[in-house]
Order: sequence, then structure tokens, then C-alpha cells
Amino acid sequence: MRPLPQRRESEVMTPGRLFDALKTMRTEWLTMREIGIELRAHENTAKVWVREALAQGVLRSKLAEKQEGRIGPPPLLYAVTREWGGVA
Repeated sequence: MRPLPQRRESEVMTPGRLFDALKTMRTEWLTMREIGIELRAHENTAKVWVREALAQGVLRSKLAEKQEGRIGPPPLLYAVTREWGGVA
């Protein structure tokens, strides 16, 4: 079996980054891309985490407002629910 490639600390999703992302999402709505950046994780990893957080009732999603001149549907935004101390 081949060894996994080594990743730098700055490229690894850590519990601290997860909690920092949750703190941000208590006061702001973020896109999936922004969540991935906050977590320093691949977008697919962020999608798995967000899907579970939605299922557990920690996060809520909504459609962003349509921006003039933007092609395609508006992105989904995510934030921590009011039950968990957030804005959603």
C-alpha cells in the first residue's frame, strides 16, 4: 500500500478551524466555498461536514439574493441556527 502524501499543517482541517468556522457562522452567512476556505478543507470535505451539520440542526441554509449581472442561480448560504446561538 502506498503511503499517503504528506500535507502541510496549513492544509489540514483541524478541530480549531472547525470551531473558528462555527464562530464565524454564528454572525455571518457563508457560501460552501467560503466554508471550505475557513476549514482549510477540500470543498467535498466541507460539503460532507455541512450536510451533517444541517441534519443535526446546527446549520440552516438559504438562497443568496440574486445579484444583477450574475449568471446562474444564486448560491446557498449557511449559518448557525438561533437554537445554537446563531443568526439563522
